[in-house]
Amino acid sequence: MFKNLKESGKRITEPGMHHFRRGEHRVHLRISENGRGILTVDASRIIHLNPVAADMVWMILSKSPDKDILKSLRKRYSVKKKHAASDLEEFGRVLRGILETGASEPISFINMDVTEPFQAEVEVPYRMDLALTYRCNINCGHCYNQTREKTELSTDQWKTVMKKIWDMGIPHIIFTGGESTLRDDLEELIQYAETLGLVTGLLTNGVKLANEA
Repeated sequence: MFKNLKESGKRITEPGMHHFRRGEHRVHLRISENGRGILTVDASRIIHLNPVAADMVWMILSKSPDKDILKSLRKRYSVKKKHAASDLEEFGRVLRGILETGASEPISFINMDVTEPFQAEVEVPYRMDLALTYRCNINCGHCYNQTREKTELSTDQWKTVMKKIWDMGIPHIIFTGGESTLRDDLEELIQYAETLGLVTGLLTNGVKLANEA
C-alpha cells in the first residue's frame, strides 16, 4: 500500500488524540506532529501507522464517505484514483478485521517500513499508572508501601493529573496503590476518566470488592 508517497497538499489529520467507540470497542488514534499515528484498540492492541495509514484510519473511523476519502488522499499525496481506491479497499478490510475480531499480536506495524517493536520512536507512554493511595487493608510481610510517603492528592488534583495525561495523548490509565479501593472518590475518578475518553483499569487485592455494599 501507500509507501514513500510525496506529500503535496494540506495535511488531513491534525496532531493530537482522537477517540472513537465502535460497538463494544474503545479506539484511540494518536497523531504526532510528523503525521505518524498510533492506533490503540481497547487499550490492549497497538498499531503503528505511517502518515497515509493514519489519515485513512481517521477518515474511516470518522465515517467519511469513500468518495471523500479518495478525494482527500489524492489531493494530499498526488496518487492516481485507481491506486488510491485499491489501497483504501484493502486497508479498510484490514482495519475492519482488527476492530471486529482483534488479532494475536499486541503490537504491530501497518502500511509502513517495519521497525522492530520497542525500537520505534514513541513520544509518550502507552499507559500511565496512578498510585491513588499507599494505604492498604491487609498487612503483607513483603509490602513495598510501608516506607512510602502517605500524603495523597485530592480528588480535584487527580482530575488535573488525568486531564494532563489525556492532553499528552496517553489513552490508558491504571488505578493502583496501596489499595486504591480505599479511596472514597474512586467511582468519581473513574467517571471523570470516562468523560475524558480514557480507558481505565484497576489493580486491587479484591478485599473490598467482596463486599457487595
